Amino acid sequence: DDLSCAREERCLTTFAGIPVEADAVFFVVDRSGSVANTGSLLWAKGEVARVVWLLPEVAQFGVLFFDDGLLAFPQGDEPLTAGATSKQEAVSFILSIGRGNGTCPAPALVAALRMAGRSTARTKAIFFVSDGGATCMGADEAAYVRRTLETVRAENKAMIPINSVGISDTLPAYESFLQTLASESGGV
Repeated sequence: DDLSCAREERCLTTFAGIPVEADAVFFVVDRSGSVANTGSLLWAKGEVARVVWLLPEVAQFGVLFFDDGLLAFPQGDEPLTAGATSKQEAVSFILSIGRGNGTCPAPALVAALRMAGRSTARTKAIFFVSDGGATCMGADEAAYVRRTLETVRAENKAMIPINSVGISDTLPAYESFLQTLASESGGV
């Protein structure tokens, strides 16, 4: 195609309008009820699957979905190389994800940062896709957001950009969380 993905280390595509300009890409997607009930989870799954299919074979990637738990592909800290089989398995995983309960983004962000840290790629990026809510198992939401940001700051010593994509009905307080997460890591 006109992207010349077969000849380039990076495949210049976009995720929700944000250029994907990294050799390793990691997706952290909210599957909470508030996201799923609006149809935004379906959109996010389609967008992640599309970008995974477009990754050049030399790229590395990982996909994580969170609610009050964590579902990851691949499991563990090692990213995958974007070969035909791994992309096909990843898309099957993505499409199998359903609605979850609760919203605990911190473990998913930490897992993505650790996976990105294990990547051998020169450039890395994380795409965090959420409505920005953080209703984690009855915790005070504002306090949980503060702890999440502190945890991400501590874990992201390599300053891997985290691009935040607000989906569903993002409230002003939630939007602030998404913007802070992105700006503190050099993301958008």
